[in-house]
Amino acid sequence: MRIPSAAMMRALISLVAAGALFALSACVVQQPAARPAYAVAASAQPVSAGVAYSAPAPVVAGACGATLAVSPVQTRPGCEIDERVSAQSATVSFPCAGGPAQAAFSDAVFGGTVSADGTVDLSIRTTFAYRDGCQWETKQEIRGALASGALSYAYFERPLEGQRGCARGCEAAASVRVDSVSR
Repeated sequence: MRIPSAAMMRALISLVAAGALFALSACVVQQPAARPAYAVAASAQPVSAGVAYSAPAPVVAGACGATLAVSPVQTRPGCEIDERVSAQSATVSFPCAGGPAQAAFSDAVFGGTVSADGTVDLSIRTTFAYRDGCQWETKQEIRGALASGALSYAYFERPLEGQRGCARGCEAAASVRVDSVSR
């Protein structure tokens, strides 16, 4: 066996490196689809990624805020919901005199109001196609008084009107701890 010369080795390495670089540049790396910034829930997995939701109103800068921590969401046995707040924290922002508010979780933005006395009323609505062939809508709510230190999270779903043969809907709930309030 003949051992290649140093010049031959450098040429081979250059060819291999150039080929590898060309092969890598020809690759198309696709990022995984980003999860939508809303919550979608169903009795099981939705069939369609086509989900619509109501976007929250923008919040005025220079607002007050509160840090919220949601406990694990509980539902009845047999329900598989795709909520986006379980065991998560978010900051709710609102004008100090009361008004439009929003709380951004990792994949969901709830919108609504916080009154001047600290009463919270936030929600998000979604619609989606489910494997039962029905169009479904969900409503998720966070409500209560900031001063109490605890709010509630509630989840409801139902098929849109005028459909038959739809699966049974699910409900869910969780407690929401108010960790801090800044005014």
